[in-house]
Amino acid sequence: MTAKSAKTKPEAVATKTEAADMVTMMVPRCDIGIAPENPRADVPADDEIPNMAETLVTDDGCGQVVPIYVRRGKRSELPWMALDGRRRLFGFDHLLAEGRIENDHPVRITICETKEQIARAVVLLNTERLQPHPADSIEAIAKLLKKNMSPDQIGRALGYKKSEMNKLIRLASVHPRAIEAFRAGKLQPRHLRMLARLEDQDLQRAHADRVLDGFYFDDVAVQSMIRGDKATTQDPRFVLVTMAEYAEAGGRIEQDLFGEFPDSVLDTPLLDELWQGKVAQITDILAERGVEIFIAAKDRVEIPAGMEAPWNYLSEHQVGAELKAQFNADRRAVIDFETEIKGLVQSGEFDAQRIAEYLWANAELYTYEQVQKEIGAITLFPHRETGVTARPALKAYVPPVKTEDEIRADQEAAEAKQAAEDARSAYAVTTHKIASAPRVKVDVEGLNNSLHERRTDVATKGLIRDLADDPDVALTVLAAKLLTSAVTHEGSYNFAARITCDLYSSRFEVIPELDGEVRLRVCAWKDRLVESQKRPIAFVHGLSHADRLQLIADLVALSLDLKEVGTGSVSSSRRADAAEIQELLGSDISRHWTPDAEFLAAHSKGLLLKMADDLKLDTTSLSKAKKHEIVASVEEAALSARYVPKGLDWSIELLEADQADFDSDDEEEGEADDVEDTAGDDQPETPEDEVELTDPSAGGAGAEAPANDAVDDLEDIVIDADLHDELGEDAMHFADDDIAA
Repeated sequence: MTAKSAKTKPEAVATKTEAADMVTMMVPRCDIGIAPENPRADVPADDEIPNMAETLVTDDGCGQVVPIYVRRGKRSELPWMALDGRRRLFGFDHLLAEGRIENDHPVRITICETKEQIARAVVLLNTERLQPHPADSIEAIAKLLKKNMSPDQIGRALGYKKSEMNKLIRLASVHPRAIEAFRAGKLQPRHLRMLARLEDQDLQRAHADRVLDGFYFDDVAVQSMIRGDKATTQDPRFVLVTMAEYAEAGGRIEQDLFGEFPDSVLDTPLLDELWQGKVAQITDILAERGVEIFIAAKDRVEIPAGMEAPWNYLSEHQVGAELKAQFNADRRAVIDFETEIKGLVQSGEFDAQRIAEYLWANAELYTYEQVQKEIGAITLFPHRETGVTARPALKAYVPPVKTEDEIRADQEAAEAKQAAEDARSAYAVTTHKIASAPRVKVDVEGLNNSLHERRTDVATKGLIRDLADDPDVALTVLAAKLLTSAVTHEGSYNFAARITCDLYSSRFEVIPELDGEVRLRVCAWKDRLVESQKRPIAFVHGLSHADRLQLIADLVALSLDLKEVGTGSVSSSRRADAAEIQELLGSDISRHWTPDAEFLAAHSKGLLLKMADDLKLDTTSLSKAKKHEIVASVEEAALSARYVPKGLDWSIELLEADQADFDSDDEEEGEADDVEDTAGDDQPETPEDEVELTDPSAGGAGAEAPANDAVDDLEDIVIDADLHDELGEDAMHFADDDIAA
């Protein structure tokens, strides 16, 4: 019989030394330091340490709840070194600095003996923590309140001040939906505090639901509900009424729980009574001026029957031209006056007489319009800087009765103005009254944009060829286009031919004998076009050949523009064109016009005496006369002699360049300097009215190079000294074609 094997129980194998139990005990604060292995050993105390310190010492003796984990100190260290709880040690230090505890105040510690315990305390206690959400504290307070703990009990247990506890209690009373929105990040902390100020929890829930549904938080609406109709300490009435006067009269102030909004005034009627009591002294002074006085809580101006409201703002643009200077002077005086009153009220002084004078001066500014009106009533209301301000109601303006002489003068001025406008309109050539183009139908079926462009391109080229073969029709098109450009506002894109005609314009008055005559002709062509009720091409083609030529002549002539706005804007090319036109025409301006008083008055006395000398007048006696007398004498003599001064024609003269004006490239630099210094000494004087142009055909070394060759160095150009002095800086700015010439 085989014996049964005995079953043996497995033995336990010890793998690690059992951890020693951690001991918690109380030690003096002076025996605890911060271990260097603490991850935040070098981080200084933060601003919240004072609040946290209040939780370490409480009236019920609970004080510190969570112990500080420490290890034993080494030779050069304190007996106990904190591995965790750095902020609590700072809290005890804050209480020690305030003298609320002693240096040996007992602190609860837990001792870590083994390396494993020290490692867990250093790493886990400092890292493996979830930062609580602010909503957690609020909900915890709410739960404690539901456990029938009073706010005082909670405050004592937590070590919170009464003011901080009141804030937490108010936040804990908000609707749970608001806390939910706050935790979800839909409400900012200030939004939650605003909702906490609302007594109605239904309103709190409505605004919380709104943001949870994705809408924005309506700050303005909530603030309006919080404030209601209560005044605050920022009310402008507190400028005249001091806070001490309000408190002495029994006025009460309610501070904002969270310190974010201005304090509320609980006795607004009392504040208004005190303000009106001071304003009554001002109204008594203003009433002496014979106007009605009103007092309003806000800036709403009372307008009695039969009176007018002033402008809402002050601006010189609404003031008549004759009153602007006085208005601006009064406005500057009021600004200085206002500065004085501001300083007066800010210092706590109250001078009813000076304030009344300022208010009246300020109200008078609103009387300035196109005419100056009278103040009929004044409304006073609070102001943030001066304590009180005024806005007037104005009496209806009654124009003064004019004398017969004044009426006659007004009529003459109106007639003169109308005559001037009629005279200007006589030269207006623009009209809108021409026949409109008929609507056309274009068959574009089956055509894309590119093909339509190609077809119209070919059609245009065919018309170009036919028009080029018929000069008479081309003349018609030219005249029609010129007429259209001159007397209508139609752009070139509305006409078949891309020809433009811009009539000459000037800032000076029309001269009736010169351009005025041509403008009247164009006006006549405009009137004939309008009366014909035809399109421009049909109208021009219906004219006789002579009329068409005359129309073209009128329009082309009025398109000339040779005006030069300054001595530096001389155009050689346009002057050459003008000279050729003048030569073809045999033009002589004196056949139509001689210098009149307006033209002559623009000249200096020296130039007038030069004209007088040309006219063989006695310049010796005229030099002693006044300018208007010289103008009259020259005007009369010029009319009699049919004289115009040189410079009013377009003839030009080409002068040959002297060899000394240019240096050859092979001359020495010193010789070039000598030539530059003496250039022009032997040259004839260049008249003021002539522009000197060099002739490329002149002999000498300088003429060997082609005229269109560029000059290698600008320093090699030597300008005639007399010409340089005459033209000044403009001599250095010739156009390229002038230099080439």
